Amino acid sequence: MQNVENYYIQALEKELLLRKQKNSSYSMRAFSKSLNVNSGVLSLVLNGKRTPSLEFGEKVAEKLSVDPKGRQHFLDSIVSAQRKRKLQRIPPAIKKYKVNEKALKDLKFKELQNDYYHSVSEWYCFTILEMTRLSEFKSCTKWISKQLGVDELKVKVAIKRLLNLGFLTEENGEYKAVDDQLRLDEMYTATSVARRNKQIQIREKAIESIEEVPIEKRSMTSMTMCIDVDRLPEAKKLISEFNEAMSNLLESGKKDKVYAMEIGLFPLQK
Repeated sequence: MQNVENYYIQALEKELLLRKQKNSSYSMRAFSKSLNVNSGVLSLVLNGKRTPSLEFGEKVAEKLSVDPKGRQHFLDSIVSAQRKRKLQRIPPAIKKYKVNEKALKDLKFKELQNDYYHSVSEWYCFTILEMTRLSEFKSCTKWISKQLGVDELKVKVAIKRLLNLGFLTEENGEYKAVDDQLRLDEMYTATSVARRNKQIQIREKAIESIEEVPIEKRSMTSMTMCIDVDRLPEAKKLISEFNEAMSNLLESGKKDKVYAMEIGLFPLQK
């Protein structure tokens, strides 16, 4: 499960993602320059290979797009991570610093909720899970990024979230989906906003495939019907049964490509 001492990493990743959304070519070098820290050090911190100093945290905290409480969490997590190292000589500033332990415990729950929300609202999160079943799958964020056409940082963040939630495991650097965690509706209730975001994204991907994927590698059909709306519950049940049957059919053979299947049924009249 998630380690709240690493909250500072998530805060930095979130900040970088926000800036990349505004400028897709925004680089790590530009990010480190804006934070006034060494780019090599920042890279090590983001990859969990170096625990930042309190001085580093204080310098960076004011430049993050978070409120005062978020900045406090950022510093608390750095101090907690430093204390966990159990060094023989602890810096005086770390000794004197008072961590709000209750706030960090509350933060753990909130961050897990946040991880879940983003996992069910971003189309590529559970696509990554399914990709681990591919015979040629590579546990390499660059390879996954290229396969999905998604920024590598987003892939890294998605993998961390899936690991935190227990949907994905890592052993000897190899990622693997956890089978009994994949039925999300049986475990959690996703917010309507998260579900809506994902539905929009899947439909956008469907439009892309119409333009880019040869017809022999996709199947998209539509029907315009004048229906009895009272039979919608029955129709939804049939669609659910069809989805299950189609899933059983397609997943019973070799695993060589991740597909998305969608069936839409909606009124044309208001």
